[in-house]
Amino acid sequence: MSVREQRIRNLAKRLGIKIESVKWTPIGGNLEMCGPEGGWLVFFEDSDVTYTNYSPIVAYHYKDVLQQLRAFEVRARRARRKKVA
Repeated sequence: MSVREQRIRNLAKRLGIKIESVKWTPIGGNLEMCGPEGGWLVFFEDSDVTYTNYSPIVAYHYKDVLQQLRAFEVRARRARRKKVA
């Protein structure tokens, strides 16, 4: 496991987010009008109902993944509060 993947997993664990998989693919060319392919792909664990409404995280830089995880945790916390109310 790479250092960056470990940082992603550690942040998710600290935020209480369950991750199924973290994958890095080298960024490369793609078909015309499609943009570059590759980067980080983070899937959430389906067993937790809180996360099933969210798409996986897709980003080119690992710092973007960390930022999206923090934003996701805030949205999930708000959703849990609404369920309680």
